Amino acid sequence: MLAPVIEMKETHASERLHPDRTSIAVVYSVGLGLMAVLVGFVFHRQSTLKFIAETLVSKNEALAESALYDIFRAEVEYHRRSLNRSGTGMYWTADLAGLYTSGVLGSLSLARADVKPREPLPYEVEPYCGYYFVAMNKGPDGEDYQQVVDAASGKVHHASQFGFCAYPALYGVTGRHTFLLTDEEILMYVDYGGLPVMKCPPPRVAHE
Repeated sequence: MLAPVIEMKETHASERLHPDRTSIAVVYSVGLGLMAVLVGFVFHRQSTLKFIAETLVSKNEALAESALYDIFRAEVEYHRRSLNRSGTGMYWTADLAGLYTSGVLGSLSLARADVKPREPLPYEVEPYCGYYFVAMNKGPDGEDYQQVVDAASGKVHHASQFGFCAYPALYGVTGRHTFLLTDEEILMYVDYGGLPVMKCPPPRVAHE
């Protein structure tokens, strides 16, 4: 009876410790693919967030412009009523709260965005669509907007002029431009670093 023949094959240590080059290439390719997907996702996410932020800024700025025109219409109505009531037409130039309490400005939310109300109010100041509002102090000729037209009221009127400013509550996030609107119904805007402008016209002004 013949003894079975057993074949033995030696395996070098280098063959046991290292996978073949094909496997390495596959793993490497998969890794590169995953990295590319990750980079693409991060870039897309950043682009999306930037687009959302810019859209928010544009939307808030458009609403701030619209709010200033609401204030303009309120001033026109205030002037008309004062003319009918006393025979002397005047604009309310002190703050937004006075326009609201007199019934010519219909938005309480807008009135609450006034950072310098003439008298303490029973509510906190809150931005209106990302913007604060304030009555300006001086017109283009350097004349004060707040004057005594009605002796009983003090320096809260002007016979022919007024000006209001809207500026971002958080510069670069809720808005970028500062907007102004006067009795001439000319909207002005300037990138003023998110600060209010109290005199018209502001520096580096642009008209619309």
